[in-house]
Amino acid sequence: VYNFVPSVFHRRARECFENVLLSGKPRSYEIEKSTKDGETQYFSVSVGPVYRGGEITALVSSSTDITKQKRIEEKLKGSYVRLQSLAARLQMIREEERASVAREIHDDLGQSLTALKMDISWMKNNLEMSERAKENKFDIMLDLINSTIQTVKRIATQLRPGILDDLGLVSAIEWQADEFQKRFRVKCNFIVNKKDGVVSDEIGIAVFRIFQETLTNVARHSGATVVDINLNFRDDGFFVMDISDNGVGIDEEQVRSPQSFGLFGMRERVNILKGEMEIVGEHGKGTKVRVSIPVSKEEVGNNK
Repeated sequence: VYNFVPSVFHRRARECFENVLLSGKPRSYEIEKSTKDGETQYFSVSVGPVYRGGEITALVSSSTDITKQKRIEEKLKGSYVRLQSLAARLQMIREEERASVAREIHDDLGQSLTALKMDISWMKNNLEMSERAKENKFDIMLDLINSTIQTVKRIATQLRPGILDDLGLVSAIEWQADEFQKRFRVKCNFIVNKKDGVVSDEIGIAVFRIFQETLTNVARHSGATVVDINLNFRDDGFFVMDISDNGVGIDEEQVRSPQSFGLFGMRERVNILKGEMEIVGEHGKGTKVRVSIPVSKEEVGNNK
């Protein structure tokens, strides 16, 4: 039997044989073999006793190819590790966002409200001031109030853009593309086949976050000067979003890296919605991201 078992597994096989001889019960062990192509195959070897006259007189050994099963197990282990990493990353991002919001509330809103409190207290203690002084003070306070309102709007928009709830996904993506273009000076070409096309709230927020993450990757890594965005509400009940840039191009290793938490998070959002996502990069020519998600035919083309 050792002619069929790689030498590195001889000891494991011998221990299994001895165990069956001593216990009289079937046992099994696993081995690996390399093919001519350099690939690894996995086998589960079962060993059982053969009885004659109440005594074990022989052993019977059979093997089963479990390569496919092992490949699945490896993928599951890899997915589990990535999910753990993603969960830790999401927790860290959540804490960073909380710290950022708390800092903005403390620094911007806190300072503005403190200044308003001081101005009101000063006016209370100086009721005999001239009308001109009162008018100047009120102007200063109104400016502070307007600034505070803008800060509140900015923080609320960062947490969840109101335009997504009020006008829908198409307008939200168009607005985000316009904001990105202004901030990073990257030209954004926006095309949609149905401006009145809508999707469910669940799909809308997922697609919008994927779009935001894609633009973030463009700004951080691509060096692109142009981004093309195409939204397609297809008649077969699928919503397709294509985003392409003219940057350096992502490579396959980066796409599949377990450390690419942003890409992994995007895939998870798409998987939850039973959709598909494809990321293709070509060195020096840019990156293309396609997201395809099934939506009910009743939703496609209807007004919200």
